[in-house]
Amino acid sequence: MSVSITKEGLVKASGSIGANLLADSYYTLIQNTDSGNVYYYYTIPDLSKLTTGTKVVISCDIELYNVKSLSRIGAEPSFTNGSSTQWVGVWTSDKTDRKERIFAVHTMTLNATSTGQRGIYIQGATYNTGGYIKISNPKLEIGDHPTPWCPNINDTMYVGNTCGFTELDNNYVSDFSLGEEYMHATEFIEW
Repeated sequence: MSVSITKEGLVKASGSIGANLLADSYYTLIQNTDSGNVYYYYTIPDLSKLTTGTKVVISCDIELYNVKSLSRIGAEPSFTNGSSTQWVGVWTSDKTDRKERIFAVHTMTLNATSTGQRGIYIQGATYNTGGYIKISNPKLEIGDHPTPWCPNINDTMYVGNTCGFTELDNNYVSDFSLGEEYMHATEFIEW
């Protein structure tokens, strides 16, 4: 199935999915060898909503299988204003086999004027035979509860079958197809 729909149509259809403030966040980081720390950096194009007192949720998908040891995995952007820095992270060091979305709620303690670190990370992991860790799809949104992952409004994506988008820009979604894993991610975005 393939359709083209407008932003207005998406807004009317959804209403409850929070906008993702992280751009370039459709990414999966995979580690299956004892090779130290690995990471992927996303961008944060608009800091205007990140003001003192605003509640934000950071979330990401994780999958662990047959992990021997783990320092931590998670997502953590940091924000600065002058000499002040705030880290807004979600982390786990639980090496139990599982596939889930993890999240943390933070209250902004500063008016963000720039970003520091901004990535997803796998740190200090070792693996048994066949073991691996995957971390993907970080999302930063305004509010106090997580909603399903969706792309940033400024993203242009060519992502194949998983998400179901062929192209996304500020005006329309074209060639949208119903993908399995992230079908819910298309019910998105506050513009």
